[in-house]
Amino acid sequence: VGGGANWSPASVDTAKGVAFVAAMHLPTRYHTAALPAAGDKPAVTYYTFEPAKGPSWGTLSAIDLTAGGKILWQQKTNEPLVGGVLATAGGVVFTGEGSGDFSAFDAASGERLWQFNCGAGVNAPPITFEVDGKQYIAVAAGGSQIWGFRQGGAVIVFGLTD
Repeated sequence: VGGGANWSPASVDTAKGVAFVAAMHLPTRYHTAALPAAGDKPAVTYYTFEPAKGPSWGTLSAIDLTAGGKILWQQKTNEPLVGGVLATAGGVVFTGEGSGDFSAFDAASGERLWQFNCGAGVNAPPITFEVDGKQYIAVAAGGSQIWGFRQGGAVIVFGLTD
């Protein structure tokens, strides 16, 4: 339910053949339950889940698509990553965490270059756009009640340096 690469959009550098993937380590307990047959309705088995006690975290991985999926680098983050990844042509990769931290990483090395706390969980994929020749990165900081991340309601835009 909440482990590995989940719904979060990945980003691909097609020129270099590298995918950047956000993932999560979120231990979960699964249980089976049953509803007995009642009248003309058959018995039903269903499954429930709940977070397991123990540490959780995220990973941002650079995966070489030309070398059979070899992991080029991987950065562990404090929070599970559920917001998606954006890789720019300038060699910078962006992703956010439930804590509100929005970070930029070097696409070649995985080194964290920059970080800003948005005040609420960054659980949406960032986008990039250009206005009058200047590049911007925008991301929603809305949090998530489902994941227990601080909620808010902002779209934050950053201008990239030349």
